[in-house]
Amino acid sequence: MKLSICIPTFNRRDTLRELLDSIESQWRDGVEVVIADDASPDDTAEVITAYRARIPALVACTHALNIGLDANYQAVARLAHGEYLWMMGDDDRLEPGAIDRVLALLNRWPDLIGMTIGVIDYDATLSRVTGLRHMPDEQVVIGAGALFSLMAEHLGFMSALVIRRDRWLQVCERDPVDRFQNLYSQVYVIGRAVGDDGRWGVTPELCVGYRSDNDQFGRQLGWYRRLEADVVGYRSIADALFGAQLQVHRTMLCRIAEAHVVSRVRNGKLQGIDAREQASALRLVLTHYAGLQVTWLQLIPTLLAPSLALRLAKRIHQAVNGRSGRQRAQAAKAGAEMPRP
Repeated sequence: MKLSICIPTFNRRDTLRELLDSIESQWRDGVEVVIADDASPDDTAEVITAYRARIPALVACTHALNIGLDANYQAVARLAHGEYLWMMGDDDRLEPGAIDRVLALLNRWPDLIGMTIGVIDYDATLSRVTGLRHMPDEQVVIGAGALFSLMAEHLGFMSALVIRRDRWLQVCERDPVDRFQNLYSQVYVIGRAVGDDGRWGVTPELCVGYRSDNDQFGRQLGWYRRLEADVVGYRSIADALFGAQLQVHRTMLCRIAEAHVVSRVRNGKLQGIDAREQASALRLVLTHYAGLQVTWLQLIPTLLAPSLALRLAKRIHQAVNGRSGRQRAQAAKAGAEMPRP
């Protein structure tokens, strides 16, 4: 078995169906689907049963009690048989031809520890393209320091992660992965699995469709605690991986702050967070990111700016910028769907 598409799921039967439909349409020999249901109260178990007859290589388990996302990562990995694990969010979907693209890259780069693949953003219904993430050019990066300095902000998105199963399991057996119950334990696993000289592939080829505005954890935790998960979670991983490599540590945190934390703060302000949440967020970023230039140039000004000013700035940017994320995404998707010679 070359590839296991691993889906830790909880209470998302409808989006799980869409994901499994996208897998079924391009499934082939050498690929299995592995699902770990984290004691969903809906009829996720019935959905899985229905797809057993449609996807020949489907393996699944249902936990008696909810164990949480990070523990479910480990459960689904242990259940898999493939040489590589493709961790997949239960509300995302595969882009057409994605399995063939991933298999082709694994065959072209046979000595990889893992790779990060291209993602395109949609609205919450997966019907309208909304954006495209800036990805490095296709390449192989050597060593965790180089990898996290280049693209730390891309390593937390589970559905874009393909990694060797034996390396994943080795890290989880020998390292204290359980202490990172912060939604991003896979980032720590990547760093330890790659180490000083492991090879990690990067490709902007579109393989995953991401459903925006469907943050299950944001709804469960609330805006501030979701922000805290990003700030504290990534900081704890940076400390554990690169505490002795100060330049890599700083670069990783800068990339996380610019890509994730600023965006979450801006969205909170646009949605109308109250003064208490704003004050808590200010203390949080100063506690963990005070030494970063981005904190003073972007994070704090965004937190303190009036919401009306941020809305106006957003409209001006969209009007002036002739190459919006949505336009780039539409062009990339059109290119991906063109027949290849």
